[in-house]
Amino acid sequence: MASQATCPIHGVPDCYRPALDAYIQQAYDGYCTKIDWPFVRIIPKGWKPGKTLQDILEARTAMASAASRESGAAVSGAAVAKAAKVEFYYSTREEPAKNFHCDNKKALELCGQLKAKGVAVAVQDCAVKPVPFATYNAAVTGPSAAKRAVFGAKGALEEDMGKTVPALLVYLKGDDKYPVEVFPRTDKDLGRLVGVEEALQLLIKNA
Repeated sequence: MASQATCPIHGVPDCYRPALDAYIQQAYDGYCTKIDWPFVRIIPKGWKPGKTLQDILEARTAMASAASRESGAAVSGAAVAKAAKVEFYYSTREEPAKNFHCDNKKALELCGQLKAKGVAVAVQDCAVKPVPFATYNAAVTGPSAAKRAVFGAKGALEEDMGKTVPALLVYLKGDDKYPVEVFPRTDKDLGRLVGVEEALQLLIKNA
């Protein structure tokens, strides 16, 4: 191969010329000059005796597909952190806004499943007790900018939290004052909104 400066076809360096152009090197190791120009034999990367170009292309396609699946799994798994504590704020009086829809009944069921997995889960009906300002402030300032929730000046207001916009706060440690993630939020990697129910399902999977 190119790194050995040896022709993979004939096993000797005499007829082997490595590819020098960086762009060409991405696809080809070099070429064999055993047959005079213009009939030089171009040697694709990964070629070995007995292999055809079709074999190489199929192998590369399979590798690319596997990498894509792994990347997708990583992105999905990264949509929510493994949690030690979770807080869910909702209202039995107000319906969630359409753009931040949440099936509160299903979310409560999922909270129960997550609790059964050993995660500390706190549920608060904001029709009875509204979200404290300190909690709202933590939801706005706690997560990194890449994981910013919909709350704040450009999104849902303080009075919306736990009411028209049910909220899920995720903490890495039980005694943390600031959540690492708050849902619903826009995920830049996924390019869409990740809602409370989806986050809970991921939390259950990761627990």
